[in-house]
Formats: sequence, structure tokens, C-alpha cells
Amino acid sequence: MTHVRATLTTLGRVALPAFAGGIPFDLPEAARRIIDFSLSEIGRSVFRICVAEAERFPELGREFYASGPGLVRERLAAYLNGAVARGELRIDDVYLAADQFAELCKTDIFPCVCFGIKGDFSAADRDRIAKGTVEMFLARYGVRKD
Repeated sequence: MTHVRATLTTLGRVALPAFAGGIPFDLPEAARRIIDFSLSEIGRSVFRICVAEAERFPELGREFYASGPGLVRERLAAYLNGAVARGELRIDDVYLAADQFAELCKTDIFPCVCFGIKGDFSAADRDRIAKGTVEMFLARYGVRKD
């Protein structure tokens, strides 16, 4: 369990982009990083352990959420708030939008990995998912400049 906790501390250091390039750069880069981490051996292993043990060790589940999904949620929400303030996006609930973005990054990946259907995703697969994530997200929250 000590090893898992040390790994969770490391997860908190897995960085999203600096968010300095604007929507066309930042969102695809964030999507790729979320996808890459979700598919990494450490990402998959820690997820499986935490889900399996969260009932017996609820603090482990809370630590996993805080250092992984919760951290991504907070960083994305902060970025989205800035994009809304700059008029780049139109979002009423940035936390919901952040959660949606992160979930879209798992499209096609999560069920395949969880059920052992497919474990390896090529760079082209990852790019397809990142591109689809950003396109879907911007279709809902993007500001049209007609």
C-alpha cells in the first residue's frame, strides 16, 4: 500500500500543458496527455488497484481521485474559466465541462482496456481520439466567429 501511495504522489506531478498556446494548441495537447497517461502502464495499474481496494481502503480512493481525476478537473476548470473570460469559450459550468473533456478523452479506450479487448493504441489512434475530443468539446462550448 505504501508503494501505491508513493505512486499517487507521483501522479499529481503528471502535468497538463502550461496552457499558454491558446485553444487550438492547448486543448489538443491536454487531450493527448490525458490519453497517454490513461494508457500508460502506471496509469492503468494504479487505476485498477485503487478501484479494487477503494471499498476496503476509502482513503486510497480519495487520494487517487485527488491526485488524478480531481487534479485534472481543477486544472482544466481553471483554464476554462480563463478561456471564458477571454471570450474564447462559452461555458456556464466549467467543472461539468472539465469532467466532460476528460471523459471524452477515454472514448474508445476505457472499455477496450478494462475488458482486455485492446491494450495498445497507436499514435494515429490516440490522435484520432484527441482530435474527436476537441472537435466535440468545441462544437458544444466553442464561440462561433461568423
